[in-house]
Amino acid sequence: ALFVRPGDAAILLELASATAELGLGEQSVATAEELVRITPGDARAHRQLAESHVVCGGHDQAVEAYERAL
Repeated sequence: ALFVRPGDAAILLELASATAELGLGEQSVATAEELVRITPGDARAHRQLAESHVVCGGHDQAVEAYERAL
């Protein structure tokens, strides 16, 4: 789907969430960072970035992302 609609925020959000659930933290963080880059005002994007950082053990980064989600 990303090949058909690159930069689609909904697809990126689902991909970041799915990779986090699978424990693929680095891939999840990279996807969530791209999502935040294209939708910087979207709280869901920042929340997903925070959750992705948690999977990687990046708790300080997660707190920062959660704060930006507020």
